[in-house]
Amino acid sequence: MIDSITIHIPTLIGLGLNANQYMHLALIYHQLPPNLAPLGHEEIDDLINRDYLRVVFMTVELTDKGRDLFEASDRFIDKAFNEVYNLYPRQVSDGRGGYRVLRAKGLDSEDAKICKKKYEAVIKGNKDLHSKIVKSLKTELLMRKNSMMYMQNLQTWINQRAWEKYMDLDIESDDERVNSI
Repeated sequence: MIDSITIHIPTLIGLGLNANQYMHLALIYHQLPPNLAPLGHEEIDDLINRDYLRVVFMTVELTDKGRDLFEASDRFIDKAFNEVYNLYPRQVSDGRGGYRVLRAKGLDSEDAKICKKKYEAVIKGNKDLHSKIVKSLKTELLMRKNSMMYMQNLQTWINQRAWEKYMDLDIESDDERVNSI
């Protein structure tokens, strides 16, 4: 069950939907009672005319276009989190001949699910923010090349928004890294 629904205002404007219509569609998509975001007849007719909803046997349901509105978002967060997860080191040296584990091995682990939920709450479907986070992580990895033992575990890294320290740095190669530090 979902615990929140994020509304991205530019997306609503681009689609020509109002917040109430979007919430109504989201509740139907997540199989929750749509009466939590009741619509007037004009708003329902608008969603039907624009092919987001259809009436089947006296029941209103999402069309393919209506489902795609939410499934595209789900696919984006899966792809975005997978990119960060696979880029983030699994383990690093502890400086004493052993290793520290920074994240679980598989995306199906409970740790990965927790991290994904936290990451989703941070980026809220914002592709630009995701791109900045990935670039910042790559910068951090490049800068830490010889001191990886100080990396945080992934869950802490997300909680503390650690990428923000690296967001404005533009390091392109190892030579630039050495010369700029």
